[in-house]
Amino acid sequence: MDRHLDTLETLEFDLGQKWAKGLRIRFHTQEESSQLDFSDGDRLKQIHSKKIVDWSHSLAGSEMLEADGFIAKGDSYKKSKRKLYIKTADCAPLFYIDRESECVAALHAGWRGLAQGIHLLPFQRGFNPQTTWVWCGPCLNGTSFEVGSDMWSQFSSKDQNEFFVSKIGQQTAGDEKKFFNSWNFIEKSLKNLNIELFYNVEVDTFSHPLYASYRRWKRSGSPGSLQHNYSWISFI
Repeated sequence: MDRHLDTLETLEFDLGQKWAKGLRIRFHTQEESSQLDFSDGDRLKQIHSKKIVDWSHSLAGSEMLEADGFIAKGDSYKKSKRKLYIKTADCAPLFYIDRESECVAALHAGWRGLAQGIHLLPFQRGFNPQTTWVWCGPCLNGTSFEVGSDMWSQFSSKDQNEFFVSKIGQQTAGDEKKFFNSWNFIEKSLKNLNIELFYNVEVDTFSHPLYASYRRWKRSGSPGSLQHNYSWISFI
């Protein structure tokens, strides 16, 4: 169920376990995001793909690398205290911490990335599901996430039946619109791997005015450029 926050609630979490002691995750609102200067972290040129890159000190301050996720490992990253930023405006920001292999990941997961399995890639890159925690930030879900066949047809028949709900009263199957239960899709995909913990902040960007939403911006016809939400993971 979507959390309708009546007032600004700070979505920041402290992961104080073993190697991850001092590790924080923060999901910023649209207004908070507009005030960030990013000098304390690193960003990517996000392209709605399944490409994930390894973080290194050489990336500091660069936003030119095309990819949709970082993986950072060990004490080199921990000591850097660099924030790994993810930019969204309806897509899901996903953060991973494997407390045993000492790895973190920060992913931008839109529907194209999810259809390609970007949310599962960390487990092909050294993360152990049984010692990994995953956090899902504000993003579209359910009746806010209306899609056509060009989108839902990219998923398996099983996933289409389980996570896409047809709209009532439609006549033409070829143009059928459906609602995507993205939260359930992400959670079940990860729990099928027996991950240790999955936490969803349960904030729908379309329905929550504190968070930027591409879909809400497009439908409103409001002047001005699209805003974004920034989220990060970092040692403090």
